[in-house]
Amino acid sequence: MGNVYSLFVVFGLAILTSCAPSPEKLLNIEGTWNGSEYRYEPEPSSTAPSVNSLASNVDRHRKSTLVFRADSSCTYIIEDGAYFLEAIYTLEKSQLELRLAESNVSMEFELKEVNDSSLHLIQHHVYDKGRTSISGVTHLYFTKE
Repeated sequence: MGNVYSLFVVFGLAILTSCAPSPEKLLNIEGTWNGSEYRYEPEPSSTAPSVNSLASNVDRHRKSTLVFRADSSCTYIIEDGAYFLEAIYTLEKSQLELRLAESNVSMEFELKEVNDSSLHLIQHHVYDKGRTSISGVTHLYFTKE
Protein backbone atom coordinates (compact mmCIF):
# COMPACT_ATOMS: atom_id res chain seq x y z
CA MET A 1 0.00 0.00 0.00
CA GLY A 2 2.92 2.35 0.77
CA ASN A 3 4.34 1.91 -2.72
CA VAL A 4 0.97 2.78 -4.30
CA TYR A 5 0.70 5.89 -2.11
CA SER A 6 4.27 6.95 -3.01
CA LEU A 7 3.56 6.44 -6.70
CA PHE A 8 0.37 8.53 -6.39
CA VAL A 9 2.26 11.37 -4.65
CA VAL A 10 5.04 11.36 -7.27
CA PHE A 11 2.50 11.29 -10.11
CA GLY A 12 0.50 14.13 -8.52
CA LEU A 13 3.62 16.28 -8.10
CA ALA A 14 4.58 15.63 -11.72
CA ILE A 15 1.19 16.90 -12.88
CA LEU A 16 1.38 20.00 -10.66
CA THR A 17 4.88 20.92 -11.79
CA SER A 18 4.00 20.41 -15.46
CA CYS A 19 1.10 22.90 -15.07
CA ALA A 20 3.25 25.60 -13.45
CA PRO A 21 4.70 28.20 -15.84
CA SER A 22 8.33 27.48 -16.56
CA PRO A 23 10.90 30.18 -15.74
CA GLU A 24 12.12 29.98 -19.35
CA LYS A 25 8.64 30.85 -20.63
CA LEU A 26 8.27 33.72 -18.18
CA LEU A 27 11.60 35.19 -19.26
CA ASN A 28 11.06 34.73 -22.99
CA ILE A 29 10.60 38.38 -23.90
CA GLU A 30 12.03 38.37 -27.40
CA GLY A 31 10.03 40.40 -29.90
CA THR A 32 8.67 43.92 -30.18
CA TRP A 33 6.84 45.39 -27.21
CA ASN A 34 4.91 48.66 -27.54
CA GLY A 35 4.19 50.74 -24.46
CA SER A 36 1.78 53.60 -23.98
CA GLU A 37 2.23 54.58 -20.34
CA TYR A 38 5.36 56.00 -18.77
CA ARG A 39 4.76 56.95 -15.14
CA TYR A 40 7.52 58.35 -12.96
CA GLU A 41 7.31 58.23 -9.18
CA PRO A 42 9.95 60.21 -7.30
CA GLU A 43 11.81 58.12 -4.77
CA PRO A 44 11.13 58.98 -1.13
CA SER A 45 13.61 61.48 0.24
CA SER A 46 14.17 63.37 3.44
CA THR A 47 12.72 66.50 1.84
CA ALA A 48 9.30 66.30 0.24
CA PRO A 49 9.17 67.50 -3.37
CA SER A 50 7.18 70.62 -4.14
CA VAL A 51 3.72 70.19 -5.63
CA ASN A 52 4.88 71.68 -8.95
CA SER A 53 7.86 69.31 -9.35
CA LEU A 54 5.68 66.33 -8.39
CA ALA A 55 2.98 67.26 -10.91
CA SER A 56 5.52 67.66 -13.69
CA ASN A 57 6.99 64.18 -13.09
CA VAL A 58 3.91 62.00 -12.63
CA ASP A 59 1.65 60.40 -15.24
CA ARG A 60 3.57 61.37 -18.36
CA HIS A 61 2.17 59.31 -21.22
CA ARG A 62 4.62 58.52 -23.99
CA LYS A 63 4.72 56.00 -26.78
CA SER A 64 7.72 53.76 -26.28
CA THR A 65 9.01 50.58 -27.88
CA LEU A 66 11.29 47.83 -26.62
CA VAL A 67 12.69 45.33 -29.13
CA PHE A 68 14.40 42.23 -27.71
CA ARG A 69 16.41 40.02 -30.06
CA ALA A 70 17.68 36.45 -29.69
CA ASP A 71 21.31 37.65 -29.73
CA SER A 72 20.67 39.55 -26.44
CA SER A 73 20.65 42.93 -28.15
CA CYS A 74 17.86 45.37 -27.44
CA THR A 75 16.55 48.68 -28.74
CA TYR A 76 14.57 50.99 -26.44
CA ILE A 77 12.91 54.00 -28.08
CA ILE A 78 10.65 56.72 -26.70
CA GLU A 79 9.02 58.10 -29.83
CA ASP A 80 9.10 61.79 -28.96
CA GLY A 81 12.84 61.54 -29.53
CA ALA A 82 13.75 61.96 -25.89
CA TYR A 83 15.41 58.59 -25.60
CA PHE A 84 17.02 56.04 -27.88
CA LEU A 85 19.08 53.21 -26.45
CA GLU A 86 20.85 50.37 -28.22
CA ALA A 87 21.81 47.95 -25.47
CA ILE A 88 22.70 44.43 -24.46
CA TYR A 89 20.14 42.86 -22.15
CA THR A 90 20.56 40.24 -19.47
CA LEU A 91 17.84 38.41 -17.58
CA GLU A 92 18.26 36.86 -14.19
CA LYS A 93 15.21 35.68 -12.28
CA SER A 94 12.89 38.71 -12.24
CA GLN A 95 15.61 41.25 -13.03
CA LEU A 96 16.25 42.79 -16.43
CA GLU A 97 19.32 44.91 -17.10
CA LEU A 98 19.92 46.97 -20.23
CA ARG A 99 23.57 47.93 -20.64
CA LEU A 100 24.99 50.26 -23.26
CA ALA A 101 27.58 48.28 -25.17
CA GLU A 102 30.20 51.05 -25.32
CA SER A 103 29.86 52.42 -21.79
CA ASN A 104 29.06 51.60 -18.19
CA VAL A 105 25.62 53.19 -18.31
CA SER A 106 22.92 50.67 -17.46
CA MET A 107 19.23 50.52 -16.65
CA GLU A 108 17.91 48.00 -14.16
CA PHE A 109 14.31 46.82 -14.19
CA GLU A 110 12.15 44.51 -12.15
CA LEU A 111 9.89 42.30 -14.28
CA LYS A 112 6.67 42.89 -12.39
CA GLU A 113 4.43 40.94 -14.75
CA VAL A 114 5.23 38.99 -17.90
CA ASN A 115 2.90 36.90 -20.02
CA ASP A 116 2.44 36.15 -23.72
CA SER A 117 0.95 39.56 -24.49
CA SER A 118 1.90 42.06 -21.77
CA LEU A 119 4.99 43.22 -19.95
CA HIS A 120 5.07 45.45 -16.85
CA LEU A 121 8.51 46.72 -15.93
CA ILE A 122 9.54 48.80 -12.95
CA GLN A 123 12.71 50.75 -13.62
CA HIS A 124 14.42 51.28 -10.30
CA HIS A 125 17.72 52.78 -11.40
CA VAL A 126 19.71 54.21 -14.26
CA TYR A 127 23.39 53.99 -13.43
CA ASP A 128 26.11 56.21 -14.81
CA LYS A 129 29.74 55.20 -15.27
CA GLY A 130 30.46 55.44 -11.53
CA ARG A 131 27.44 53.23 -10.70
CA THR A 132 25.66 56.24 -9.21
CA SER A 133 21.89 56.03 -9.45
CA ILE A 134 20.59 58.93 -11.53
CA SER A 135 16.89 58.07 -11.71
CA GLY A 136 13.78 57.48 -9.66
CA VAL A 137 11.14 54.77 -10.00
CA THR A 138 9.41 54.39 -13.38
CA HIS A 139 6.58 52.03 -14.33
CA LEU A 140 6.46 50.92 -17.97
CA TYR A 141 3.56 48.95 -19.47
CA PHE A 142 3.98 47.15 -22.80
CA THR A 143 1.95 44.91 -25.07
CA LYS A 144 3.51 42.54 -27.56
CA GLU A 145 3.21 43.54 -31.20
